[in-house]
Formats: sequence, C-alpha cells, structure tokens
Amino acid sequence: MEIRTDKDEIEWMFGKRRYNATFDEFAEANELDNGFFANSINLDEEEIISEEQRRQFYEPGEQNISVGESRGLKHHPAAINKIARLTFMLKGGDRGKIRFKYWNVIHHIMYSQKFDVVTFTMNQLAILKHDMTTNLYFAPYIMSLILQKTRFNGECRVQHEPFRPFLNDREFHIRALTPFPPIGGAEAGHGQDHGHGHDEHMGGANIPHVEPEAHGWVPPAGYFDPYFQGIQNSWNTSFAQFGQNM
Repeated sequence: MEIRTDKDEIEWMFGKRRYNATFDEFAEANELDNGFFANSINLDEEEIISEEQRRQFYEPGEQNISVGESRGLKHHPAAINKIARLTFMLKGGDRGKIRFKYWNVIHHIMYSQKFDVVTFTMNQLAILKHDMTTNLYFAPYIMSLILQKTRFNGECRVQHEPFRPFLNDREFHIRALTPFPPIGGAEAGHGQDHGHGHDEHMGGANIPHVEPEAHGWVPPAGYFDPYFQGIQNSWNTSFAQFGQNM
C-alpha cells in the first residue's frame, strides 16, 4: 500500500488488480465527513504542547499528581484521552501514560479547535506500514475501504461494539465535573501570559473563549462530525441510564 499525502490518495494491490482511493473515500468508508476537517489544524505540523500547558487539564487540589499520567485528569480531558486512543489515535502499552500528540488533541478539543483527523490517521498508517514491531491498529478502517472499493456484497461476520468510555466505572460517573476553561484566575490568563509560546507550539492558532456551563464544557453545535456525534449520543444515553439505575 502506498499513501500519498501530497495528493490525498491511497493505492494498493489486491491479487493482480490495482486499486486507488482518495482520502475522501477513506473517510466515507469509515463514516467520517472529510469536508468538516477542511482548513483545520494539522497535528503533524505542530510541536507537542509544553508541560506547563498540560497542567490546566488536571484537577486542582489533587495530591501527588504527575503531569504525563492519566490519573488526576479533569473529567472531560480524561474522556477525550480515552476516546482518542480507541478511535483515531490507537495505541498499546501503558494506558496510564499520556504521550506525544494526545496532549494536542486534548488541548484542541477543550478549546473548540478543529484538527484534521483523516490526514493524521493516514500519516500514522504511512508510518506503521514500515514498522514490523507494532500492531496495525487501523486494520478495520483499511478493510472498510477495501470492501467499499471491491464492491463486496457478501456477509460481513465481524461486528464492532459501540464504544462508551468509562461505561462501567461508577466512580468516574459520579465525579463532579470541573468547569473548563475556567473564568478568571491563572489558568484563564494562560493564553495571554504565554501567548507567544502558544503561537510557537500550536502553529499560531487563536484560542477562542469558551463559556463553561454549570456542569462542564459543552461542545458547540456542529462541533462533532456524524460519526463522533453517534459516539457522543451513545455516551450521553449511557450516562442517563446510569443515573436512572442509581
């Protein structure tokens, strides 16, 4: 398989036949709206946010917090991290550690900034195909494209269960939500105090002010594409069912 990010194309051999597809077709096969990501942030072109910027995502007052661990994260950053590593930023290894561009993903979502999920996924695929020691995490996504391009009409016996982060974690569900971003205080002024650092690390993207609701951050209308909106709806339903059973 060859991935040409400069042309947004994929090409592969299946038997004696050669197939090609665009990134748009890859997105369609996996129920993503690639048009939604137009003119959005390219995660591969920005540096990892600084440790100081990461501190804002942890609960205030928690003792013995180590920046870089998932323990102690605020409610929404914790959910974002878990969704990311089981959807478009798949990984193995220590689940208690947050590394590399996971911080950028958390940062952008919390500040309502769009980033290009499809291009980022394809760049990961281009790296993984040269790595003989890492699992090919995106195999189901690749297979969905192959089935679409080969016009497969047979029975697909593999079904993927919907993902609901922290579905069985009672302690996580009853945690009080920490409003974010905060109004006033050192964290809210972070973008001003370190504005030049943000431009350097985040490609000059402006951080808009997001008014937190009483129960936490609420994404604006149209923030999620249809695929992730379905995940969010399933998540909200699980929260409602959990509340009824308490």
